Amino acid sequence: MEAVQKSVSLGHALRKERSLKVRQPLPAAHVACSDPAILTALQSHAQLIADELNVKDVLFSQDEEQFVRLKAKPNFRVLGKKVGPLMPAAKEAIAKFNRQQLTHLLEGRTSR
Repeated sequence: MEAVQKSVSLGHALRKERSLKVRQPLPAAHVACSDPAILTALQSHAQLIADELNVKDVLFSQDEEQFVRLKAKPNFRVLGKKVGPLMPAAKEAIAKFNRQQLTHLLEGRTSR
């Protein structure tokens, strides 16, 4: 149910960002999740999600890359203290991280 609440909350945030009132019905909402267990749970509550977001259909996908672009940005205050004058080079290196490297970082792993 936590995943359903998060999905609905994100849907409402997107509506607010695009200035679309909840009273205005939309044709569909896309929900993407790479975790098959969570996706199955979300699918079982598709009607609830559709009702809460006022959409006619909820489309589910396990391919997050279709909807999500990961981008790394350095925390200048913290990293600047450690690398000092090398900050521009560090910023450039961080900006070039590929999806696999970013996924490793999100999972708490480091690659050397």
